[in-house]
Amino acid sequence: MEGTGVEKRRVQLTGTSTLTVSLPKAWATRNGVVPRDEILVSEEKDGSLSLRLRRTAERPRTAELGIDAFSDDTHLARAFLAKYLAGYDIVRVTSGSRIPQRTRAAVVAQVDRLIGFEITEETPQSIIAQDFFSHEGLSIEKTLRRAHMIARGMHVDAMEAVLKRDTALAAAVIARDDEADRLRFLIIRQLSLALHNSALLQAFGITAYDSVVFLRVARCLEDMADMAVQIATYSGELRAKMPPDVAHGLESLSSAALDAHTAAFSALFSKNTEAANAVIARRAVLEAKREELERALQKRRAPLQTGLIVEALMRIYAHSTHIAEAVIDRE
Repeated sequence: MEGTGVEKRRVQLTGTSTLTVSLPKAWATRNGVVPRDEILVSEEKDGSLSLRLRRTAERPRTAELGIDAFSDDTHLARAFLAKYLAGYDIVRVTSGSRIPQRTRAAVVAQVDRLIGFEITEETPQSIIAQDFFSHEGLSIEKTLRRAHMIARGMHVDAMEAVLKRDTALAAAVIARDDEADRLRFLIIRQLSLALHNSALLQAFGITAYDSVVFLRVARCLEDMADMAVQIATYSGELRAKMPPDVAHGLESLSSAALDAHTAAFSALFSKNTEAANAVIARRAVLEAKREELERALQKRRAPLQTGLIVEALMRIYAHSTHIAEAVIDRE
């Protein structure tokens, strides 16, 4: 049976010492297996065996989206993204008549947001996009580290924009949010491809369970970037100069949240559970800083945006604890 079906096979003795197991006929037929094809056999950590057909050239996975099935262009764009995240190599958008210009623009905008995808062919009735991204020499760790550095940099710049009332820097932080989104999409796509291909999973040096952990971390990093965008947005709404005690309190809370973020992520690949537990144990320190800062805000009758910045910083710390928990869960 296709996908999740399980078939029993009895081990046979061939000759005097060779043990053999036959391949399921349905699987062999579906995948075009012929005599003398090579089957790659790899042992998993739990002792199970993974079989993969070796081909001289892998057949690209292709998906087709008919625009008539979607009532809204945003629904079509979301379905296109879903195919990208699922690991399809080629996505065809088709129509029985001329594709409306607004629909074409929505598809092109979505393709522009996806790392590796390019439009290779267009006709009045179709748009074909293909993946040209090479996974050779790339790893999930490298992509996650890049996402971490972007989220961290956005945090630093957003707080500098707040403390220095730098509207240009705040705008730059908001503009970088697209880059954070693109990297999360790439991480999901890489993990999806790896889960469909045991050889790629081994090449990345991760297990299937690692992929679950890394998905959690990728989401945390994107949410941290979103909090930085919120901070940058609030900074542009602050009109008066910030009192010194409020500015100092914000800077102290931001530094503590940033340190927790960095420590949690550093522990991820080293599997340092002691460091991860230390991040979680910092909660009391950050809560104390928060309470002290909120008293200063009440005393100064600070604008609402300042309190919202405090909440965003605490959310960044909360996501740091989620990453720390993911480190512990990997054990």
